Amino acid sequence: TPFKSITSSTTTTTKTTSAASPGRVVSTFFDNDTFNQHQNQDCQIHKIKTTCPLPVNYVIDDYNVLYKVVNRKFGQHIKLRYLPVSLISSVLSTYHNSTFNGAHFGIKRTFYKIRDRFYWPNMYKDIETHILSCLNCRKNKISRRKPDGHLQSIEPPRGVWERLAMDYVGPVPQSKSGKKYFIVLTDLFSKFVVTKAVYDNTSTTAAQFLLYDVFMLYGTPLEIITNNGRHFTSSLYKSLLQLTNCCHIKTTPYNPQANGQCERHNATLVPNLVALSNDSRSNWDKKLLPTTFNYNATQHASTGCTPFELMFARTPRFLADLPSNLIIPTDVQHYQDTMTQFIEHVKIAARYNNLKHQRIAKERYDRNRSNPQYLVGQHVLIRNRVSSANKFSSKFIGPYIVINKLNDKTYLVLHSTTDHRAQVTVKDIRSLN
Repeated sequence: TPFKSITSSTTTTTKTTSAASPGRVVSTFFDNDTFNQHQNQDCQIHKIKTTCPLPVNYVIDDYNVLYKVVNRKFGQHIKLRYLPVSLISSVLSTYHNSTFNGAHFGIKRTFYKIRDRFYWPNMYKDIETHILSCLNCRKNKISRRKPDGHLQSIEPPRGVWERLAMDYVGPVPQSKSGKKYFIVLTDLFSKFVVTKAVYDNTSTTAAQFLLYDVFMLYGTPLEIITNNGRHFTSSLYKSLLQLTNCCHIKTTPYNPQANGQCERHNATLVPNLVALSNDSRSNWDKKLLPTTFNYNATQHASTGCTPFELMFARTPRFLADLPSNLIIPTDVQHYQDTMTQFIEHVKIAARYNNLKHQRIAKERYDRNRSNPQYLVGQHVLIRNRVSSANKFSSKFIGPYIVINKLNDKTYLVLHSTTDHRAQVTVKDIRSLN
């Protein structure tokens, strides 16, 4: 049956119910008289209808409704009603939002459904705009593409033990001694790693590790990067760093990439640690230090040196190494000068290799990945991080308003009704077109 608008006073023949937004029902009515009326009110369509003779690929039926004749596969000719601008919104709502005619399917499916029933210029673009602005779709559909946001590499420090990254790993299977976590601390210049098996992941344990296993052995760094876990944001942990004049840098919530080097080292250490452990994984804490030593004693791809060499300016000896003649320096000053030159040379080479490795990694990461930018005042949705979320929960919630841009990837947003504030990265933001 031909379409009839709700604004028409003639008798309705077909009715479609459409849920354009939660709690709202949109009705669309169709018939030929109304379609003809809206076509006559459309300047472009009226111009075509009044042209004599009628342009090629256009026909008018007995109801004075204009059709566009299009060619499909296998030489098939189809007559499509030329949809006036005034009815585009109703048709889009019917064939996308409604329960029985649309069901909120995607752009291509909706396009193929409509293109065999109607014609109007820039149809695909209008369908795309409508679906991208559909609040229900934006909240509930998952994305099949790479997460948004280009890689923002942290500039490598210029020396050893200037900037460290720290994280907890666990809980893991409990060892015989009752330990369920281990701490990983990484020097971002040399890639040297310090680890320790611990019983819990409290702030007290983290502070004691820093004081006795790091500061008292290797000295105090300039900066430490951690996530926003409670063990790293407690007053005890903050007080220790303040007393030692160490700058504490906290990453954006739900953004492990910001502490990516520590996460990457964890991903390397854990499989090797599991491979060394027994079948019940009850002795992993005994294998942690040997695994860490071997990691530090092997060459790192991003520096071209072993972390041990960059940290201690000498080559590590393994238990299985054959004895070698010791080189005993006779001139202490000459030895010191030689070591100073060696250290400076290695630092320059390591920094160059670090920057080169970062550039290659960024090019690979950014490939085929969008990097959207949002404006202050723009309405957006943010990823649903509620712990009770299930498969039927909305993937995104909102709308929120962007109130500040903290950096290229991080924004501060405010809920439009509840005044809830959140700090989110672009991979957890979805625009509302």
